[in-house]
Amino acid sequence: MVQLENYLRIGATQVVYKSLVRLAWIGVRPSSNAVVLANVEGLFGELVERGEIRTLFRVPSSELYDVKFSGEQVLVLTSEHELFVDGHGLANSVTSYLISDDVCIYITLHHKLHLISLATRQQLGKERAVELGSQLITCAMDTGVVMQMPRGNLETIHPRPFVIRVIKQLLDDGKFVEALKQMKKHRIDMNFIVDYKPEMFIANISKLVTLAKDVELVCILVATLSNERSMWCDGEVLNNKVNRVTELLAEEVLNLPDDRRLDMFVVLLSALLKSSPQQVERALRCIKKETDKMSLEKRDLYTRKWIHHVRFFVDEARLFNAALATYDLNLTLQVAEVSNRDPKEYVPILNEFRKVEPEDYRKYRIDLYRSDWESALKHLSYLDDKWDEVVKLIREKNLYSTALVLFRESAKYKDLCSLYAAVLESKAQWDEAALLYEKAGEHGKVLRCLEMMGNIDRFVSRAHHLGISEELIEKSLNKMAIKLKATGRWSEAAKALRMMKASPEQMIEAYSKAGEWMNTVEAAKSSGGIGYSPVILVRVSVNSDMLSVKSLLVDRAHAILKETTTRSEQFQNYTKRLEVVRGIKKDRIANLKDGIETGADLEASDLFSETGSTYSMASRRTGKTGVSRASTTASVRKRKQIDRKKQSLKEGGEYEDAALLIALASHYKWLDEITAELMQLLPALVHTDEIALASSTQHAVDQFFNDLIASRFRIWPNKLHPWDLPGPIYALYNINDVFTFPADGGMPEAITIEPEMVAPTMDTNRKWKMEILS
Repeated sequence: MVQLENYLRIGATQVVYKSLVRLAWIGVRPSSNAVVLANVEGLFGELVERGEIRTLFRVPSSELYDVKFSGEQVLVLTSEHELFVDGHGLANSVTSYLISDDVCIYITLHHKLHLISLATRQQLGKERAVELGSQLITCAMDTGVVMQMPRGNLETIHPRPFVIRVIKQLLDDGKFVEALKQMKKHRIDMNFIVDYKPEMFIANISKLVTLAKDVELVCILVATLSNERSMWCDGEVLNNKVNRVTELLAEEVLNLPDDRRLDMFVVLLSALLKSSPQQVERALRCIKKETDKMSLEKRDLYTRKWIHHVRFFVDEARLFNAALATYDLNLTLQVAEVSNRDPKEYVPILNEFRKVEPEDYRKYRIDLYRSDWESALKHLSYLDDKWDEVVKLIREKNLYSTALVLFRESAKYKDLCSLYAAVLESKAQWDEAALLYEKAGEHGKVLRCLEMMGNIDRFVSRAHHLGISEELIEKSLNKMAIKLKATGRWSEAAKALRMMKASPEQMIEAYSKAGEWMNTVEAAKSSGGIGYSPVILVRVSVNSDMLSVKSLLVDRAHAILKETTTRSEQFQNYTKRLEVVRGIKKDRIANLKDGIETGADLEASDLFSETGSTYSMASRRTGKTGVSRASTTASVRKRKQIDRKKQSLKEGGEYEDAALLIALASHYKWLDEITAELMQLLPALVHTDEIALASSTQHAVDQFFNDLIASRFRIWPNKLHPWDLPGPIYALYNINDVFTFPADGGMPEAITIEPEMVAPTMDTNRKWKMEILS
């Protein structure tokens, strides 16, 4: 590469290159001081040795070129208004252009100003309309671009990307106040100062508050804060940005020296009122605290000034209510005056409050006026002679939970527990009522609640602890057993009967209906003599209770055998039908993919014959990619209608596959419950010499169990295909009431996981089978 200075000799003329084609432009690349030239045929080259040219690139031929450099890049504007970068087209219809750092700014024949990043070739910001005939002249200062208007006058504009570039540099240099001034001047969203580098801003917020002389500038920053990200940033937004920044600003202002805090106090108020929710009461308390330090003359002046500032952010009614929450009636009076409220409205109220004594009772009355019930109860709790009003307030405003906390150390705590327990008892919340009655020391009511809730163990334990006689305990247990049997809680009823030493007949009934078959056998044994040898299962004598139990066991085993056979047949039929339905759906999806059918054809489908009754045919667009549905669809297809269709196993129903899945899942649930019962039923059958029946039952259930396990992943596959999704095809591919079928025939854009799509669970680790029956 030959540099320009090698050719420059005082008074000397040298020929360094002869071009066979007329040259249209010659210049020097600033970054390397190399000579670059171009001929009228569009060839751009760099002079590397005497008489030698290294070709850089070619552009369309032109008699005139406007060439500029950006580092190593060469930008060329031809006479045909085409703009190139190193021979690659950047834009067309360009009338003039400039370069500022790595940004190209140009105006088009359409009277639009564009900014393009030369590094990414991406447009920066939106295009900007300019006056017809405008020409770019130069880039002035850091942000200005000078244009010549058709009338000859010069105008300076400040493109946003240039302004943002300068602001970023100011922020990187820690000049936050100057950055804010630039943002205010150019009307840039001030969220940018936070969003650009959030952690840097948080770390320097103290510096901003300390150095800021223009209070209004910081107030504008606070006012413009939002939790949205600035359009000029693409990073993560600071979590809970508004509240975090406003709280830090408030803390920094409060930590300032007195004279400086006085100047920045409106920033504190603005920050508190910008937070969500607004901290109006805290703002007023800060005003009161700050003005209390002043002389009377200054106090009134600053109080009115700052309340007037708060008034801009808060409506009149809320501000008055917040002022009352400070319990400072003088401050409240000033707030009311600044708010231009009618004195006839607030003066009588404030005068009435001034008459109330003591102070806590006055605060209670103010809280009642403000409808702040919890605060009212808190202030009332300090007054021992107001218990009747406490009870009234608690009952009227349902403040029981709050009262339990407030009165924890009070002598009235037990009374409060008893009061709340009675309410819970009236709502049949026996467990919680018993807990509070116990705290109140009312043990009789504790037993009553435990009896009502049927908690056998706790009742007996508590009764013994209180020294209740066995006769009374058994009487209560009998009442509990009757109630438990009436509600079908047979296992708990059996526990009550056992504790009260009920007759074997009652025990047998309860255990058998609870499915606790081994306990049933034990109850029969206790009735007097067992008919079995302790070594081998040889019957030697049989009592009447054992005969009764044996009959119950045999009947239950036969019922399970019969139910297993029936369910096994149903399961096989439902499984086969599900495969058929999915096969039909698979074919229909293939037809849609191949264009054989369209979305509209689903309306007339035999498989989905109910479609027409669900969707209006008055408004639709047929085709592979869209079938518009009537706006009334959403109201017609309610959830209850769909759920009702899912219960129908009618062949051809639009939700038949969903109904089949629900029916199949019920078999899994039933079998899981049966295997749990067989853990007791099979040993009981062996105990009563019904080994053959026990073996048959175990074999039948085990076979059904294995069938269900083997079929589970075929019914609910781990990898889903479109035809595995239950419901009609039009519903699967429906997006905002438009049938949208993907070109590849794949899965819908989004699917809803319906309950029937979730595979049922069975306890495969349960040890329910007996080795002696295998």
